[in-house]
Amino acid sequence: MLLAMEKKYRSRGLSVLGISVGEDRSAVEAYRKNFAVPYHLFLAGPRVYDDRGAFGVPLTLFVDRQGRLAADTIG
Repeated sequence: MLLAMEKKYRSRGLSVLGISVGEDRSAVEAYRKNFAVPYHLFLAGPRVYDDRGAFGVPLTLFVDRQGRLAADTIG
């Protein structure tokens, strides 16, 4: 669903980025290759979840063009 949204709204600046929390670089790279992930993956610490008060995965964050969090959802 997110990739379909990116394709539809790419011309308006929408990009999908994956953030892995609690994994090391080699595990994330293996996942990307194994599942042919077509978007950029980044590593982050648990603070990503702590700062949102989140308690589940996946966590989807929607960030506007100014870099502000516009919305989020878990699941």
